Amino acid sequence: MVSNPESPSRFHVLVDALAVTSTQIDAMVDGPVWSLSDAGLLEFLQDCSAVLTRLAAFRLQIVAEVHGRGLARRVGASGTVALLRERLRVRAADANRLVDVAVAVDGPLAATGKRLAAGEISVEQAQVIVAGMRSLPATATVDVRRRAEAFLLRQADEFDPTALARLARHLRETLAWADASPGGDPPDPAPDSGSEGGDSARGEPGDGGAGSDGGGDGQPGGPDDAEAAGGGC
Repeated sequence: MVSNPESPSRFHVLVDALAVTSTQIDAMVDGPVWSLSDAGLLEFLQDCSAVLTRLAAFRLQIVAEVHGRGLARRVGASGTVALLRERLRVRAADANRLVDVAVAVDGPLAATGKRLAAGEISVEQAQVIVAGMRSLPATATVDVRRRAEAFLLRQADEFDPTALARLARHLRETLAWADASPGGDPPDPAPDSGSEGGDSARGEPGDGGAGSDGGGDGQPGGPDDAEAAGGGC
């Protein structure tokens, strides 16, 4: 979403809010972490991680705005990725991922963006979902894509990015197989039974790389998961 390209930033409400946030962080740095109980420390760790994720999600909104305005070329950069590399001093691959996820959650994967902004999934899980959705067969309908995203978001409640990537890959393969089958309708990528909570989605995940798919061993992303994720009509 592109808006207010000429708004003077020094008087903007968002600039003020960020300044307040920074001041509040200053107050926490070197705070008495030692005084938290064991249970309180673990809870605080999770809460802190959720807040960091929400801030990262907001940064993605900023990246999407920068990209949508075509701001990079107006300041002499070859593109948004190059601009991020220069301004944020990050690697090209990391800058590319930032733009990739920012544009996706600002557009077709708004449901993923909403979960990310709420701190309910991690940035790494969002990256997996964005990559997984892009890899779906071109013939996948809008409805199938919507259900596929919903399925992956449900799995993100339970699985880390590596296991989630395996599920996304087998979801893609299941849909591709159905598409190649003569006379076959697209399977439901997110049946009510799903794989969540079932034994088929448990076990030690592989490394998520090409060629690491396991056999029918009950690991995330194995054939059992593909059947659960793809679901027969």
